[in-house]
Amino acid sequence: MKLYIKTSGDIEVKNEGLLDVPEGKSVDELPFSHFVRLVDSKGYEEIMRGLNNLNVWNKNKNSSLSTWAENMMSKLKKKFRPDEA
Repeated sequence: MKLYIKTSGDIEVKNEGLLDVPEGKSVDELPFSHFVRLVDSKGYEEIMRGLNNLNVWNKNKNSSLSTWAENMMSKLKKKFRPDEA
């Protein structure tokens, strides 16, 4: 599976299907509710790991995607781990 990112082209993903990005969509176009459903079905740690990988892999190549991933992790942390936020 590939994540389609408007600004930097395709990024290969190790954990195929982890973030359930629909074909032709960009991960950063998906709503917060999409990631809440993913956490409910696949687990908090698994989804946070996937988002953290996007954050780290894109720090230099696509800083806007990296920032987006970091912000999404923060929102999920506030919802699912408010004591840690």
